[in-house]
Amino acid sequence: MKYRALWYRPLSWAVILIALISITVWLEYFYQPRQQKKKENLQKVFQVATQKIRKLSLQKKGAKQRIEFQNDQDSSKNWQITFPRKLSVDELHFESFFSALNRLSFTETLPLTFPSSEIEQKDTILKEYGVDFISRKTAPQLSIEVDSQIQTLYIGLPHPVDSSVFALLDQGKKTKVCLIPQSFAKNLENDLIYWRDKKLFHLATHEIQKLKLVSLPQSSIECEKKDYQWILTTHQRHYPGDPQKISSLLNAFADSSAKAFIFEDQHHPEAKKFIKNIQQKLQLMIPSAQQTFTFYEKNNKVYLIASHLAPVYEVYPYLLTQLSKKLEDLQDCKLINHEEKIRTKIIEISGPTWETLTFQCQQEQWEKISSKQDVTPHIKTLLKNFNQDIIHQFLQTLPVFPSHTPQTIITLKDQESSSFIKKITFWKHSQKVYGKLEKGKDTNLFLIKTPFIEKLPWEKSFFEPRPQKKENKA
Repeated sequence: MKYRALWYRPLSWAVILIALISITVWLEYFYQPRQQKKKENLQKVFQVATQKIRKLSLQKKGAKQRIEFQNDQDSSKNWQITFPRKLSVDELHFESFFSALNRLSFTETLPLTFPSSEIEQKDTILKEYGVDFISRKTAPQLSIEVDSQIQTLYIGLPHPVDSSVFALLDQGKKTKVCLIPQSFAKNLENDLIYWRDKKLFHLATHEIQKLKLVSLPQSSIECEKKDYQWILTTHQRHYPGDPQKISSLLNAFADSSAKAFIFEDQHHPEAKKFIKNIQQKLQLMIPSAQQTFTFYEKNNKVYLIASHLAPVYEVYPYLLTQLSKKLEDLQDCKLINHEEKIRTKIIEISGPTWETLTFQCQQEQWEKISSKQDVTPHIKTLLKNFNQDIIHQFLQTLPVFPSHTPQTIITLKDQESSSFIKKITFWKHSQKVYGKLEKGKDTNLFLIKTPFIEKLPWEKSFFEPRPQKKENKA
């Protein structure tokens, strides 16, 4: 019996301990969060699930017209403006507002129960709050409709002490006055242009394979992506395009939005008259989407019409500045791109004082074929320089060089093709370095930036082992 009593005692303590742990976990992770959630729901101004809201309207202070919204689906992404006209909403602004509406809670409720003999006192208090009957006619207001029941929130005066405002919620059969955050009340100060869609560009920039820029006087640049590389065409000549610069141009336009709506219909007689009297500055064409954007300027203001959109817009002046690019603003000033740098496995170099030297890359190591000399640091540095903005200026023609002009020819090849990736010729003349870049049928002439002149292989010693710095021994 004594042994049995000793055996049951620790088991009893273990059961009690497990029970206590279970109760603690239940309180901590189930009961208390539910109670907190119930408390938060009771403090919400609108005691409804926001996904059930099908209509809502906003009215600024003193405004004669409401802005009405409607959603026929269980999603916050299907809202449309239905009054004063049918329009798409600005998704970013509306979703931010709808999220704030879902979280809207009062910080305090104020009593409105008075004896019948003190009705005048109630009216006086409501007037002090800015939500009496007369004030409500011009007060900012928000109405929601759920299951054909309308609730309206009227915004009153700011609280004299904290950052909240007085508000009256009219639920039809009953009303209550509460304090809500002033930050939410500011949503009701926005006008129609804030809530409507102002996005000008609805295409995914990475899907655009071709575009054309036409500026006045009639100069045009056509940009086309071929085999993941941009080619610029102007006056029937082709130049390599810088993918980062072109991507930056497209992203600047994709992220832009209208500043104002001048006319709702560009084909209206008044709109046509307006367009006729302003100066055209630039056109951006996207052939694949059959979209053309035309920019105009007058009195330091910039206007835009789009072939696929109805309005005449005013846009921010910086947008015209970012799109007004010259050929040199979009050209690729690198001699090779990253992909060509990786593909290069054989390099042939002939210089002013030596015959052609051939270098080959095997397992990330470069060596001179004739002597098996390791030249990895020299070649990697050369390719790294070629992969930087080394071109100072593109040229139409080259000067006539004297016969003794130093010349270096560098041919880049891969191991799988007998043709070259690129062939680059350099001439050093009058303290400048001129170049010719050949790729396939395309040839480009250019001038090298001064800091890179001495980084080119003008002497055979360029490939000799470099002396290592001796460490000073203490």
